[in-house]
Amino acid sequence: MTPPTSSPARPRPVPYALPPDALAGLLQLAAHVALTSTASLYLEQRGNVWPLAYLGLEEDSARTAALLVPDALNGFDHESVIADASLESEAISLLTSVLAQEPGLLMLFRFPVLSNDCNAVLALAHPVPRPQVSAETSVLLSEVCRQIALRMEAREDKRELEAARDLQAILRQHVTLLSDPRCIGHCVVNDAGHLLAMSDSLRSHLSLSDDVTASSFEQLFAFDSTFQDIPEMDGPAGIPWNRVHDTDCIHRSANGQLLRFRAFSAPVTFAGDELAWSVAMLRAGNDDGIGLMSGRHTQTVLIAEDHPVNQRVIQGMVEKLGLRAEIVSNGLEAVHAVCHRRYAAILMDCQMPEMDGIEATKFIRGNEESIGRIPIVAVTAFGHDDDRRRCLEAGVDEFMVKPIRMEALADVLRRWTAPDAEAPEPSAGTQNPAARRVEEALERLRADLDTDVVRDVVNLFLEDSGARIESLRTMAEFQRWQDARELVHKIKGSSSSLGARDLVEACEAFENERLSAPEVLRQRLADIERRFEETVPSLKQYLTQLG
Repeated sequence: MTPPTSSPARPRPVPYALPPDALAGLLQLAAHVALTSTASLYLEQRGNVWPLAYLGLEEDSARTAALLVPDALNGFDHESVIADASLESEAISLLTSVLAQEPGLLMLFRFPVLSNDCNAVLALAHPVPRPQVSAETSVLLSEVCRQIALRMEAREDKRELEAARDLQAILRQHVTLLSDPRCIGHCVVNDAGHLLAMSDSLRSHLSLSDDVTASSFEQLFAFDSTFQDIPEMDGPAGIPWNRVHDTDCIHRSANGQLLRFRAFSAPVTFAGDELAWSVAMLRAGNDDGIGLMSGRHTQTVLIAEDHPVNQRVIQGMVEKLGLRAEIVSNGLEAVHAVCHRRYAAILMDCQMPEMDGIEATKFIRGNEESIGRIPIVAVTAFGHDDDRRRCLEAGVDEFMVKPIRMEALADVLRRWTAPDAEAPEPSAGTQNPAARRVEEALERLRADLDTDVVRDVVNLFLEDSGARIESLRTMAEFQRWQDARELVHKIKGSSSSLGARDLVEACEAFENERLSAPEVLRQRLADIERRFEETVPSLKQYLTQLG
């Protein structure tokens, strides 16, 4: 008999309270008592089973065993199953073979945890069947199960308490923001993003005369498309309201002017018992009311630190100073991050796994032509002269010794991060829908990137796509349609990032022409060229606005 090797589709795993390594000691004790070399623990809820922790097993074996546990427990109503697997059902025999390589002795202990409909299953197997298990062994294993349940429940209680405290902190901050001079009002939305209420001050600021409570939040405000959740199979993408905290969004007024805001959400109860979100809308640009540094909320500091406590402390300080924080746990992750995004500064721990901060700094400094110049502040627990010298030789700009103090960090970041340039007011003139979509997409990019980066992106698109359009003409002349498809796909990808929807649609139309005559394909390519030429003026006008 061969155990299954593929896993059927499972619903999203049930969250459990205890990390696997916290159960390692109890699993070792269980294996010692049962005279086995393997022990595994599973979470069972409504017929679904997930591996929580395992000892002496590969991950694939633990996942395969999880698929067999429901069938092995089928027909057993009592809390434990102790059986010679060679004499039992095929499911029990297969499960024992997966756990112990041979269908010998199987011991399963099922006990409730966390809630009435949730159980844990402790599985122990031995390759050689034994006629019986002593009463003392059973008692000891039952005690191990009780200890596991107590630990999981205690951890869950702690998490619930921490969640309640976090919620109270969010609500207190939300009340403070609503009274902030820069808050122009708030609205209430449900999880689907439908407006349930809007304050008079927000309605007046947006010059809305009609009742909009039946509208969608996204009809009035636009977030960056990358902020949206990944669409599910059965529905559209949604806004993750629990993460709307100091999040940039824009609104286009009736005269075509783009208004930029920062949105802060907090969970509230609306109309009795409906869960909803109160969203405070603050003017973007002047940050004197929040943090210690003004005009910098669109800048992000990369924190490269492997210790979770230090991560949270430094993150809290950076955010208190009015900057965004992004965390990585080693030098390799730091290098990967700076290759894909622009940061205002890097706080680089010197001693980290995989790649330490010194090596990461050397790599970043050696690739400044492509990455750009980023201020790097070395953070270390050692303040010796040799450590300082090694950091400076690697290319760091500043040297800080732990524990970091708020005043010192504020002083360093003031020196190495410059306030954002004031955004030019967009033209209020009449725009066609295509130009408007381009401008909105570029404004969303500016919410995440520096103005200089957006300018570079637009210039690169104009130069790169222009050359590709020229290549398409040659490919059409020699009927190299497969090469043309690959090139069109690249044009479509870059056009989508800049909001050139008409150009994207023209590219998709060409890609959908699989078995068409050459004349049709040439016409589709001509449409792409025409759409590109129509998009160019909008992009150049935006560059002019940026200055």
